Amino acid sequence: MDTNFLELYRTLQDLVGVYRQLLEVIRTEHDALLEMDRKRLIEATFSKEALIFSAQKAEAKRLTLALAFANTLGIRVEDKGPTLAKIIVALQGTDLKAADQLRSLFTTLTVLLQRIDDQNKQNRKLVDQGLLHLNRMRDQLIGSPKTQGKTYSSAGKTVAQADPSARIVSKEA
Repeated sequence: MDTNFLELYRTLQDLVGVYRQLLEVIRTEHDALLEMDRKRLIEATFSKEALIFSAQKAEAKRLTLALAFANTLGIRVEDKGPTLAKIIVALQGTDLKAADQLRSLFTTLTVLLQRIDDQNKQNRKLVDQGLLHLNRMRDQLIGSPKTQGKTYSSAGKTVAQADPSARIVSKEA
């Protein structure tokens, strides 16, 4: 087996490991958000940054190795480099076992990246909801011109608003 293939395969396995760890950290981040555990959230954020850096390094190495292996296979390379899918297609004609191994890793990476994306979207939604809630609480405590909209009567006419000094905390205090 070609040394470029073996190195590419090992690098892809490493990438799968990094993405699995990243998914676990993102799930921990989700739990920390739900539990409002600031310490765990900070730890998860630092871990997440370190894993993203590791993934970027592994991805750069993967790109270099994929380019070298694509040249070995005679694949024409575009500006962004050879895709794993093109390498798999080229390998199917010469080495079906190697193609299946790469396809398995490709599928695993695709699933992991989709799960990471979904979990990140859930975490983002939690953060956005928390910020919205905090802003509403702040506005209720100290008042805000943005939240003092028009008040309507049952007849649909605009009526005088309640005294803004009726807030829980006065701006004068």
